[in-house]
Amino acid sequence: MPKNKLISYFDSGKLESSSHSVGEKFVFFSKVELQNSITQIALGKLLAGECVPFHIHESMEEIFYILSGSAIFCIGDEQININKNCCIRVPVGIRHSIQAVSDFQFYYFGVITN
Repeated sequence: MPKNKLISYFDSGKLESSSHSVGEKFVFFSKVELQNSITQIALGKLLAGECVPFHIHESMEEIFYILSGSAIFCIGDEQININKNCCIRVPVGIRHSIQAVSDFQFYYFGVITN
């Protein structure tokens, strides 16, 4: 992808597997195009029952904005039910997972913190 990419259209791209090997995502912009600490801006999708297993990002904070559906986020020891129009943050270094209760679509932003 060119480093001078200024615009990205969802309908002109293709969904790809997420880095957690479950669900799909469309990356609007990645760290290759961006000149800041954002690692990517993406549209993610999980089908009902799919689960992103527990994992930790040692140097990245994640922010999710829910477009449709519902899911259970486990962040540390907390279990949080979320649905459409919710925005949720996963702090750096915190163990977390996502379990889709229904088909679930969201924007997410990864931000390097150090």
